[in-house]
Amino acid sequence: MKPPHILLIEDERSSRSICLNALLRAEYQATVALTAREGLRLLRSTHFDLVLLDLNLPDADGLSLASTLHGSHPELPIIMMTVRTAAEQRAAGLEAGAVDYLSKPFHQTELIHRVRRALAAGPPTPATQITFGPWLLEVEQRSLHHAEGFELELTLGEARLIEFLLRARGRPVNRDQLAEAVARSREGNPKSVDVLVSRLRRKLEDKTRGLRHIVAVPGLGYRIEVGE
Repeated sequence: MKPPHILLIEDERSSRSICLNALLRAEYQATVALTAREGLRLLRSTHFDLVLLDLNLPDADGLSLASTLHGSHPELPIIMMTVRTAAEQRAAGLEAGAVDYLSKPFHQTELIHRVRRALAAGPPTPATQITFGPWLLEVEQRSLHHAEGFELELTLGEARLIEFLLRARGRPVNRDQLAEAVARSREGNPKSVDVLVSRLRRKLEDKTRGLRHIVAVPGLGYRIEVGE
């Protein structure tokens, strides 16, 4: 029986060494990615049983990446690692799709305990409904319901894109991550992200008197307004 395969996405050398040594001593198989882009590439070609994800990556925000991974691989448990200790940061990590949260510095025994616990718990159960402002997204039905009673039907690509923007909870998500998030639909490629955003905007704005929910962030990508 093969040991569980762990993807470690961590660019900081000392932390990467601590994690890798602990995983190998515990007889896990481990693969390392130094960037979000490399991690996404590995996930497209290799099966992993768990992801250890640092929040402070050089090419992406870890919370947005967690949202992307949670959407494209909902069965994959994610443990976040960061020096951030504020309670709201922990909550944001869990809302983005992580099943656990490790504050640096941590001991190797704590890391292995958290990994074993996450693997034993089995695949996380993604939320099937997400609210933002007056809207309710039914993930499985691919539909948006407004508080005033009307409903919008979405294509698979539109539903996956808005789901991942919502899981980022207002944080910007870049086009490559959005393309990865919708990769399982026929609309999933970087060039089509702008088209999907445009279609979603039209659908939302037609029903909300021009109110723009999805906004462009220059040099970063898109984010969604999640307030009232």
